Amino acid sequence: MEYQVEHISWQTANVKDAIFDADVTELYGGAFAPFLQAKPYSACFAKGSEITVRIGKKIAVDPALPVSPLL
Repeated sequence: MEYQVEHISWQTANVKDAIFDADVTELYGGAFAPFLQAKPYSACFAKGSEITVRIGKKIAVDPALPVSPLL
């Protein structure tokens, strides 16, 4: 699915030392654990705002392309 997200411009800043302390498997599932438990290559901070998420649309997929499931 693809969702259009709308929001005002956010103020952002680079982060020198990022810490992500969470039970990744519990929150996102085991397939994401290796990626979210590794040290990040880069990180930023964003002062966010309210957002609008539009109704999702199916993404067209070329059946000739190989698909590799996460799970």
